[in-house]
Amino acid sequence: MKNKRRTKNRILTVCLVIGAILALVGGTLAIYNSQVFQRSVVRNRDDETIRFSSDKLYRVTAGTDAQKYFYPMDEGVRTMTFQVRNYDQARNTLFNEKNIEYTISFTVTNGTNDFVYTISYDNMTKEIANGETLTLTNSLRGGRKSEDSYSFTFAEEDYNNIELIVTVTPTDLSTTRNRILNGILTPIEYATTQGVTVKSEFTDSGRDTPDKFDAYNLSVYISGGAGNVLITWDNRVLDIDPYFASGKTIVTIGDYTTLTVPMNSDDETGAYLIQFYSNTPTKPGFINWSELPIHVELEENNQETN
Repeated sequence: MKNKRRTKNRILTVCLVIGAILALVGGTLAIYNSQVFQRSVVRNRDDETIRFSSDKLYRVTAGTDAQKYFYPMDEGVRTMTFQVRNYDQARNTLFNEKNIEYTISFTVTNGTNDFVYTISYDNMTKEIANGETLTLTNSLRGGRKSEDSYSFTFAEEDYNNIELIVTVTPTDLSTTRNRILNGILTPIEYATTQGVTVKSEFTDSGRDTPDKFDAYNLSVYISGGAGNVLITWDNRVLDIDPYFASGKTIVTIGDYTTLTVPMNSDDETGAYLIQFYSNTPTKPGFINWSELPIHVELEENNQETN
């Protein structure tokens, strides 16, 4: 009987040891799997990057109005060039794994009806007249870094007032997370800019008076190079879009707040659309756009803008 009891105790002990080992292995495996999952989550954050961009056009949500891009032109140069890319400007090592089929439209405004302009891409040339819209189809191959280049050449005329409106729309917006590319390419001769200049305007000023709006959209454009742009406003009546201000230098002195914005006409920081909000219980009664207490200037030469 004693031998049988000893045998049962040994079997029980062995089972307990095996159970403990399995529990230990299972726990270790669970911790390992958890770490693998955490690593995979961290890696998958790269997928949040929108792998679709341009060196001159703005990446915006579908349906957003185009903003101006002031294109600096050296003396004698009559061509504006830009690219459509399947990667993000800031992270060009991450390219889109999917093919991006897209349409691209060009519209010439403020030109001369007697002249014909040319658009070149993929060793082909198309003609377009003032007031016309030309629509083309193209694609970016996925699985590798890919880009398409386009050039617009002006006719032999004074082109300072001409604007080229460009819109790039993917056929399947899911490949670009519902983003399109657009912009209004506006040429400026370098000789006429006298260095770096900045301009600003309220985009809704042609629609109605400011007292009809709950927010104010301010477009700021730089041309001729890079510089820090100072945007100052009366903080007693206005607040700036906090998402735009995030990460930038902000200084408040009394009733006025100044935001420093690095800008460069050679990349996507050449123009911004900035929203201001009223922070008073009642809507400010500004009748004229010039009454809005917002001031824009260059840091380098303290040059006042339009």
